[in-house]
Amino acid sequence: MKIGVPKEIKTNENRIALVPAGAETLVAAGHSVLIETGGGLGSGFSDEDFVAVVREQDSQLDGDAVSC
Repeated sequence: MKIGVPKEIKTNENRIALVPAGAETLVAAGHSVLIETGGGLGSGFSDEDFVAVVREQDSQLDGDAVSC
């Protein structure tokens, strides 16, 4: 299954719906996870944080999303 997580657009809402540990769990279960570039910054997670949890599974940046 492909799972996409966009940035929050509501004013003063900085949380992201999925943290890197959650992305790791989903990828381990066989899912593809896409995080919008910069989506986790307001919650203290960089794009690299998301990529790092699944680096061994050929992670890559793709356009405006971090692909896990």
